[in-house]
Amino acid sequence: NAAITATSGSMNLTNVDTGSALSPTSNNGALTVATGKSGTTSELKTVAAGGTDVSVTTSLTSGQGTTITSRGNARLASVTATTDDVTIKAVNGEVTGIGADGANLSATVGKVIVEAGSLARLKTVTSGNETSVKADNITVTSGGQIKAVGQTITLTAKDASIGGVVEGTTINIVNPSASTAPLVLGGTGSVAGAFTLEQSELDQLRATNLNFDATSATAATNAKNIEIRSASFGTQSGSSAINFLTRGRIDVTGTVKADNSSA
Repeated sequence: NAAITATSGSMNLTNVDTGSALSPTSNNGALTVATGKSGTTSELKTVAAGGTDVSVTTSLTSGQGTTITSRGNARLASVTATTDDVTIKAVNGEVTGIGADGANLSATVGKVIVEAGSLARLKTVTSGNETSVKADNITVTSGGQIKAVGQTITLTAKDASIGGVVEGTTINIVNPSASTAPLVLGGTGSVAGAFTLEQSELDQLRATNLNFDATSATAATNAKNIEIRSASFGTQSGSSAINFLTRGRIDVTGTVKADNSSA
């Protein structure tokens, strides 16, 4: 069991390979793993607030599950869990790849769960079970993907930039903002302050069930509207159902087309 704790300063691990669990913790500084491999679980953690990022600069592979908890940012080149979940939490910072890249996350049979503060920038995310991503802003980089075939994908954000394919049986797009800014779908151009998915981003959503959820405001006076501009849902989107959920209004300002939907 590779349980390593740094009580002061940062921790840098170049190449760690253990047949059992890998659990490095940095109490007062950043934690960086270049290449890590565990036979069972991996748990990487920073404890102190402010500048205490967790970074995986090349790869981290676990025989079972992986949990990464950062009090700062989580900068992850590649994280893989073979028989359990990948759970990433950086609620005070960002979850990204290295530099300007997106994070690559894979749970072969388990879930992928990401909770970030300001940004979750993802490149390739694959899971054998459901995938959940929560952040102020979610970015799927151009050419990237979130894929959970036969499963549910939930993206919870105040805004998103979908540059790659998102594919599952059900996709939930959730706007949790406490403000009254609307959820805007279709057309071109971003709406300031709103959660906007332009047509080019809707084209990336591939699921038999699509749910657009703006119901987080419980009071009618604070209810968020859904605005649907000119929007087209192709044959790979919403063949069973397309649901628009809100306690406010649904304003349709353009033409809505669903090529292969019963909605």
